[in-house]
Amino acid sequence: FDSSSEKYRLDITNAYSNTLCLYQKTRQVYVTKPVPEFGVNIPSTVGRALMFGRKNEPTMPLTAYFKRQQLAWNAQNKARDECGVKILNPLQYLCDDTSCYSTLNSIPIYIDDDHLNERGGSLLIPMFKDIFIESE
Repeated sequence: FDSSSEKYRLDITNAYSNTLCLYQKTRQVYVTKPVPEFGVNIPSTVGRALMFGRKNEPTMPLTAYFKRQQLAWNAQNKARDECGVKILNPLQYLCDDTSCYSTLNSIPIYIDDDHLNERGGSLLIPMFKDIFIESE
């Protein structure tokens, strides 16, 4: 398959949206927008820099995030619009108006390049609290 082809992008979008909508028929479905992916191992990058007396805390411009995650956002938005899937957005907890961050107070919030560690995951607790408060 050619992941850059329009047919591939359309097929993936439809398959993902259709699957979410199938589940939505019997229960409320929640999906989380993608977490920023940095492309470098955050703990290793931060740790190596510190060993040499430097500071290196990778950031990602929001424009780069949106470019990389456009397909996922489109598929999730389609499911939201077509069948009422609810979308949770982690960006307000991991990014500001221009950039996404890999550390909090110089401590990594990722376990590798794209998975949050416990500290990073705890930043998202308010996002998930809304689901449980809503369902009570």
